[in-house]
Amino acid sequence: MQNSLNAIGCFIVSITAIVGCFLMLGLFISGGVWVIDKVLPALIVFSMVVFLFNIFVCVPLAFFRRTKEFSGKAFFLSSYFYGVLLWLSCLVITFKLWGWVGIVIGLLLLGIGIVPIAIVATVIAGMWSIVLHIIVLIVVIWLTRTAGTALLKECYTFGKPETFDTPEYSNSDEDVIDVKSVNVKED
Repeated sequence: MQNSLNAIGCFIVSITAIVGCFLMLGLFISGGVWVIDKVLPALIVFSMVVFLFNIFVCVPLAFFRRTKEFSGKAFFLSSYFYGVLLWLSCLVITFKLWGWVGIVIGLLLLGIGIVPIAIVATVIAGMWSIVLHIIVLIVVIWLTRTAGTALLKECYTFGKPETFDTPEYSNSDEDVIDVKSVNVKED
């Protein structure tokens, strides 16, 4: 009888803990969406500053050998900033259009599913300008990441061979060293 009561008590405590974890996750997501919704306008303004920096500073610096590394790193890091901006804005869009269902589906798709879910939600809602903004931001992320990678690859391989040619070895007996014939001096 005592074991049965302990098992029932453990089951009730486990279910309560699981429900509590889901409630905490829900509060965290809804609070996070509220904070992101308030901070997103400032992030958009900052992204414009970063974009202008990329265009007017990094592009000209990419043509000079001494500043190519800085330009490549700046492009590469700015692509991560654009990626965070894209994901956060898609999180807010998905939450406002589809609510918890869209968020859960997007997060179940390894977190990256928030972006396609936001695209689908805005297409269904007929918000074509937002769809265009999401697609343009995806293209900007891809361009800055590709440019940064190409510049850094060129910077780090300048004057060095691109590939390493390994010598070919044969399996003939001529290549084998006879260990017994080698004289080793012992101290």
